[in-house]
Amino acid sequence: MTARQKTAPAATTPVRRCAIYTRKSTSAGLEMDFNSLDAQREACERYIQNQDILGWKVIAEKREAKPAEQVPVATAPEER
Repeated sequence: MTARQKTAPAATTPVRRCAIYTRKSTSAGLEMDFNSLDAQREACERYIQNQDILGWKVIAEKREAKPAEQVPVATAPEER
């Protein structure tokens, strides 16, 4: 047995659905098979899995966003 044993969440423990948000400020390196976005996601998934006793569960859906340079920037109200 390990010092920190894992058990299933108790029936009264609510499930906490956890979303993971990863971000990269430039597109450099995105063409690689494994990049910093993948590393960020893996680290977050491991952290959430370590919280399973608290009912934490990763939302499995993965969405790809547009690169930052393609996302329009909102204009401040006074500039409209």
